[in-house]
Amino acid sequence: MNATTFLIRGTALLLMGMHTLIGHAQTDDGTNENANGGDSMLSAAGAQAATNRFDVGFSHLDLPLINQASVEGKFTRIIGSHHHVVIVAPLVDPDIDSGSSSLRAGDFEIGYSYTPNQKLSANPWVPSTAGSGIGLWIPTGDLDDGTGAGSWRLAPRLGFVSKIGRSLAIAPALEYIFSFAEETGAPKIRVLALAAQIIYVAPRAFWLQWTPDYAYNFEVDDGAFGTTFRVGKLFTPHFAVSVDFARVPAFQAVAGATTSDYANVWTLALHFPFNYGR
Repeated sequence: MNATTFLIRGTALLLMGMHTLIGHAQTDDGTNENANGGDSMLSAAGAQAATNRFDVGFSHLDLPLINQASVEGKFTRIIGSHHHVVIVAPLVDPDIDSGSSSLRAGDFEIGYSYTPNQKLSANPWVPSTAGSGIGLWIPTGDLDDGTGAGSWRLAPRLGFVSKIGRSLAIAPALEYIFSFAEETGAPKIRVLALAAQIIYVAPRAFWLQWTPDYAYNFEVDDGAFGTTFRVGKLFTPHFAVSVDFARVPAFQAVAGATTSDYANVWTLALHFPFNYGR
Protein backbone atom coordinates (compact mmCIF):
# COMPACT_ATOMS: atom_id res chain seq x y z
CA MET A 1 0.00 0.00 0.00
CA ASN A 2 1.60 3.28 -1.10
CA ALA A 3 1.62 6.71 0.53
CA THR A 4 -1.16 7.92 -1.75
CA THR A 5 -3.45 5.14 -0.55
CA PHE A 6 -2.50 5.87 3.07
CA LEU A 7 -3.52 9.49 2.62
CA ILE A 8 -6.83 8.66 1.00
CA ARG A 9 -7.70 5.89 3.44
CA GLY A 10 -6.71 7.72 6.63
CA THR A 11 -8.58 10.92 5.80
CA ALA A 12 -11.65 9.34 4.20
CA LEU A 13 -12.15 6.86 7.05
CA LEU A 14 -11.79 9.61 9.63
CA LEU A 15 -14.28 11.87 7.89
CA MET A 16 -16.68 8.95 7.50
CA GLY A 17 -16.45 8.51 11.27
CA MET A 18 -17.19 12.21 11.71
CA HIS A 19 -20.34 11.90 9.59
CA THR A 20 -21.44 8.94 11.69
CA LEU A 21 -21.01 10.89 14.89
CA ILE A 22 -22.79 13.97 13.57
CA GLY A 23 -25.70 11.82 12.48
CA HIS A 24 -26.10 9.56 15.53
CA ALA A 25 -24.86 11.34 18.65
CA GLN A 26 -27.47 14.06 18.83
CA THR A 27 -29.95 14.61 21.61
CA ASP A 28 -33.42 16.00 22.15
CA ASP A 29 -34.78 18.17 24.95
CA GLY A 30 -37.95 16.13 25.31
CA THR A 31 -40.30 18.64 23.64
CA ASN A 32 -42.03 16.02 21.52
CA GLU A 33 -44.55 18.46 20.12
CA ASN A 34 -41.82 20.45 18.39
CA ALA A 35 -39.56 17.53 17.60
CA ASN A 36 -41.83 14.99 15.98
CA GLY A 37 -45.09 16.35 14.69
CA GLY A 38 -48.55 15.69 16.10
CA ASP A 39 -49.05 12.16 14.73
CA SER A 40 -45.89 10.77 16.37
CA MET A 41 -46.51 11.86 19.96
CA LEU A 42 -47.16 8.44 21.50
CA SER A 43 -44.19 6.54 20.05
CA ALA A 44 -41.84 9.49 20.45
CA ALA A 45 -42.77 9.95 24.10
CA GLY A 46 -41.68 6.40 24.84
CA ALA A 47 -38.38 6.85 23.02
CA GLN A 48 -37.72 10.08 24.93
CA ALA A 49 -37.56 8.11 28.18
CA ALA A 50 -34.53 6.11 26.99
CA THR A 51 -31.24 6.45 28.85
CA ASN A 52 -29.27 4.11 26.61
CA ARG A 53 -29.17 3.41 22.89
CA PHE A 54 -27.58 0.71 20.76
CA ASP A 55 -27.00 1.42 17.05
CA VAL A 56 -25.88 -0.97 14.33
CA GLY A 57 -24.67 0.50 11.04
CA PHE A 58 -23.79 -1.19 7.73
CA SER A 59 -21.64 1.04 5.47
CA HIS A 60 -20.07 0.86 2.03
CA LEU A 61 -17.16 3.20 1.19
CA ASP A 62 -16.40 3.57 -2.53
CA LEU A 63 -13.19 5.24 -3.80
CA PRO A 64 -11.11 4.77 -6.96
CA LEU A 65 -8.50 2.79 -4.99
CA ILE A 66 -10.71 1.50 -2.18
CA ASN A 67 -13.96 -0.48 -2.10
CA GLN A 68 -14.65 -1.07 1.56
CA ALA A 69 -17.50 -2.35 3.72
CA SER A 70 -17.93 -2.11 7.47
CA VAL A 71 -20.29 -3.10 10.26
CA GLU A 72 -20.33 -0.77 13.24
CA GLY A 73 -21.79 -1.35 16.68
CA LYS A 74 -22.32 1.71 18.86
CA PHE A 75 -23.45 1.99 22.47
CA THR A 76 -24.51 5.36 23.92
CA ARG A 77 -25.14 5.87 27.63
CA ILE A 78 -26.57 8.87 29.48
CA ILE A 79 -24.79 9.73 32.76
CA GLY A 80 -26.81 12.12 34.85
CA SER A 81 -28.72 14.71 32.85
CA HIS A 82 -25.83 16.39 31.06
CA HIS A 83 -23.26 13.80 29.98
CA HIS A 84 -23.17 10.89 27.60
CA VAL A 85 -20.48 8.48 26.51
CA VAL A 86 -20.29 6.63 23.20
CA ILE A 87 -18.36 3.44 22.45
CA VAL A 88 -17.97 2.44 18.78
CA ALA A 89 -16.57 -0.94 17.69
CA PRO A 90 -16.25 -1.44 13.89
CA LEU A 91 -15.59 -4.52 11.79
CA VAL A 92 -14.04 -3.64 8.42
CA ASP A 93 -13.73 -5.47 5.11
CA PRO A 94 -10.98 -3.45 3.36
CA ASP A 95 -11.64 -4.85 -0.13
CA ILE A 96 -15.04 -6.37 -0.80
CA ASP A 97 -14.07 -7.00 -4.45
CA SER A 98 -11.31 -9.44 -3.55
CA GLY A 99 -12.02 -13.14 -3.37
CA SER A 100 -10.50 -13.39 0.11
CA SER A 101 -12.38 -10.49 1.70
CA SER A 102 -13.47 -10.78 5.34
CA LEU A 103 -14.51 -8.57 8.26
CA ARG A 104 -11.72 -7.65 10.69
CA ALA A 105 -11.49 -5.31 13.68
CA GLY A 106 -11.20 -1.62 12.81
CA ASP A 107 -10.19 1.39 14.92
CA PHE A 108 -12.09 1.55 18.21
CA GLU A 109 -13.64 4.89 19.21
CA ILE A 110 -14.62 6.38 22.57
CA GLY A 111 -16.57 9.63 22.70
CA TYR A 112 -17.81 11.99 25.39
CA SER A 113 -20.32 14.81 25.00
CA TYR A 114 -21.87 17.42 27.25
CA THR A 115 -25.26 18.86 26.35
CA PRO A 116 -27.46 20.61 28.98
CA ASN A 117 -30.73 18.84 29.81
CA GLN A 118 -30.33 16.12 27.22
CA LYS A 119 -32.26 12.92 26.66
CA LEU A 120 -31.69 10.12 24.19
CA SER A 121 -34.28 9.14 21.63
CA ALA A 122 -34.70 7.43 18.28
CA ASN A 123 -35.79 10.73 16.75
CA PRO A 124 -33.38 12.92 14.75
CA TRP A 125 -31.72 13.68 18.13
CA VAL A 126 -31.63 17.44 17.74
CA PRO A 127 -29.73 19.06 20.65
CA SER A 128 -31.71 21.67 22.57
CA THR A 129 -28.79 23.95 23.49
CA ALA A 130 -25.08 24.39 22.85
CA GLY A 131 -23.04 21.24 23.33
CA SER A 132 -19.43 20.11 23.24
CA GLY A 133 -17.50 16.86 23.23
CA ILE A 134 -14.41 14.95 22.21
CA GLY A 135 -13.73 11.71 20.35
CA LEU A 136 -10.73 9.40 20.68
CA TRP A 137 -9.82 6.75 18.08
CA ILE A 138 -7.63 3.85 19.25
CA PRO A 139 -5.61 2.10 16.48
CA THR A 140 -6.99 -1.40 17.00
CA GLY A 141 -7.24 -1.86 13.23
CA ASP A 142 -4.34 -2.77 10.96
CA LEU A 143 -2.77 -0.11 8.73
CA ASP A 144 -1.22 -2.66 6.37
CA ASP A 145 -4.44 -4.50 5.55
CA GLY A 146 -6.50 -1.31 5.38
CA THR A 147 -8.70 -1.77 8.44
CA GLY A 148 -7.19 1.15 10.38
CA ALA A 149 -5.52 4.53 9.92
CA GLY A 150 -2.38 3.57 11.89
CA SER A 151 -2.60 6.33 14.48
CA TRP A 152 -4.32 7.57 17.61
CA ARG A 153 -6.69 10.48 16.84
CA LEU A 154 -8.45 13.12 18.93
CA ALA A 155 -11.40 15.21 17.77
CA PRO A 156 -12.72 18.06 19.98
CA ARG A 157 -16.19 19.17 18.87
CA LEU A 158 -18.55 22.10 19.41
CA GLY A 159 -22.08 22.64 18.15
CA PHE A 160 -25.42 24.34 18.75
CA VAL A 161 -28.97 24.19 17.41
CA SER A 162 -31.47 26.71 16.12
CA LYS A 163 -35.06 25.46 15.90
CA ILE A 164 -37.26 27.07 13.27
CA GLY A 165 -40.92 26.43 14.01
CA ARG A 166 -42.28 22.98 14.82
CA SER A 167 -40.60 20.91 12.12
CA LEU A 168 -37.26 22.42 11.11
CA ALA A 169 -33.91 22.74 12.88
CA ILE A 170 -30.42 23.86 11.85
CA ALA A 171 -27.48 22.53 13.89
CA PRO A 172 -23.96 23.74 12.96
CA ALA A 173 -20.99 21.76 14.32
CA LEU A 174 -17.23 22.37 14.28
CA GLU A 175 -14.65 19.60 14.70
CA TYR A 176 -10.85 19.50 14.64
CA ILE A 177 -9.34 16.05 14.04
CA PHE A 178 -5.65 15.39 14.64
CA SER A 179 -3.50 12.29 14.88
CA PHE A 180 -0.55 11.39 17.10
CA ALA A 181 1.70 8.39 17.74
CA GLU A 182 1.49 7.44 14.06
CA GLU A 183 2.87 4.12 12.88
CA THR A 184 5.61 4.06 10.24
CA GLY A 185 4.00 4.94 6.91
CA ALA A 186 0.76 6.24 8.41
CA PRO A 187 -0.39 9.73 7.36
CA LYS A 188 -0.34 12.56 9.86
CA ILE A 189 -3.88 13.91 10.06
CA ARG A 190 -4.89 17.49 10.85
CA VAL A 191 -8.38 18.21 9.52
CA LEU A 192 -10.78 21.02 10.43
CA ALA A 193 -14.39 20.16 9.57
CA LEU A 194 -17.46 22.40 9.66
CA ALA A 195 -20.92 20.89 9.13
CA ALA A 196 -24.49 22.17 9.33
CA GLN A 197 -27.31 19.70 9.89
CA ILE A 198 -30.59 20.86 8.36
CA ILE A 199 -33.33 18.60 9.68
CA TYR A 200 -37.00 18.43 8.76
CA VAL A 201 -39.23 16.30 10.97
CA ALA A 202 -42.49 15.15 9.40
CA PRO A 203 -45.50 13.62 11.18
CA ARG A 204 -45.31 10.01 12.39
CA ALA A 205 -41.67 10.36 13.48
CA PHE A 206 -40.31 10.49 9.94
CA TRP A 207 -37.37 12.79 9.22
CA LEU A 208 -35.18 14.10 6.42
CA GLN A 209 -31.71 15.48 7.02
CA TRP A 210 -29.25 17.28 4.78
CA THR A 211 -25.75 18.02 6.11
CA PRO A 212 -23.42 20.10 3.92
CA ASP A 213 -19.87 20.24 5.25
CA TYR A 214 -16.42 21.61 4.50
CA ALA A 215 -13.17 19.86 5.48
CA TYR A 216 -9.73 21.50 5.33
CA ASN A 217 -6.68 19.23 5.51
CA PHE A 218 -3.73 21.18 6.95
CA GLU A 219 -1.25 18.45 6.03
CA VAL A 220 -1.85 18.95 2.31
CA ASP A 221 -3.13 22.58 2.41
CA ASP A 222 -6.30 21.61 0.60
CA GLY A 223 -10.00 21.72 1.39
CA ALA A 224 -13.19 20.35 -0.10
CA PHE A 225 -16.95 20.40 0.37
CA GLY A 226 -18.99 17.29 1.08
CA THR A 227 -22.60 16.44 1.80
CA THR A 228 -24.76 13.84 3.54
CA PHE A 229 -28.43 13.00 2.96
CA ARG A 230 -30.44 11.02 5.50
CA VAL A 231 -33.92 9.52 5.60
CA GLY A 232 -35.10 8.11 8.93
CA LYS A 233 -38.19 6.62 10.53
CA LEU A 234 -39.09 5.83 14.15
CA PHE A 235 -41.29 2.70 14.04
CA THR A 236 -41.72 1.99 17.76
CA PRO A 237 -40.38 3.61 20.97
CA HIS A 238 -37.47 1.14 20.80
CA PHE A 239 -36.68 0.83 17.10
CA ALA A 240 -35.81 3.19 14.24
CA VAL A 241 -34.10 2.91 10.85
CA SER A 242 -32.08 5.46 8.87
CA VAL A 243 -30.41 5.40 5.45
CA ASP A 244 -27.56 7.78 4.53
CA PHE A 245 -25.78 8.71 1.35
CA ALA A 246 -22.64 10.84 1.78
CA ARG A 247 -19.93 12.29 -0.45
CA VAL A 248 -16.95 12.52 1.89
CA PRO A 249 -13.89 14.60 0.94
CA ALA A 250 -10.67 12.62 0.50
CA PHE A 251 -7.23 13.95 -0.39
CA GLN A 252 -4.62 12.39 -2.66
CA ALA A 253 -0.90 13.15 -3.13
CA VAL A 254 0.05 13.20 -6.80
CA ALA A 255 3.57 14.03 -8.06
CA GLY A 256 4.40 16.38 -5.20
CA ALA A 257 0.99 18.08 -5.29
CA THR A 258 -2.43 17.25 -3.87
CA THR A 259 -5.85 16.78 -5.38
CA SER A 260 -9.28 16.37 -3.81
CA ASP A 261 -11.38 13.32 -4.47
CA TYR A 262 -14.61 12.01 -2.95
CA ALA A 263 -15.65 8.83 -1.22
CA ASN A 264 -19.23 7.76 -1.79
CA VAL A 265 -20.62 6.28 1.42
CA TRP A 266 -23.91 4.40 1.83
CA THR A 267 -25.06 3.57 5.36
CA LEU A 268 -28.04 1.61 6.67
CA ALA A 269 -28.43 1.98 10.45
CA LEU A 270 -30.73 0.33 12.99
CA HIS A 271 -31.35 2.13 16.30
CA PHE A 272 -32.53 0.64 19.60
CA PRO A 273 -33.17 3.03 22.53
CA PHE A 274 -33.86 1.38 25.90
CA ASN A 275 -33.96 2.12 29.64
CA TYR A 276 -31.55 -0.39 31.18
CA GLY A 277 -29.57 0.98 34.12
CA ARG A 278 -31.73 4.04 34.62
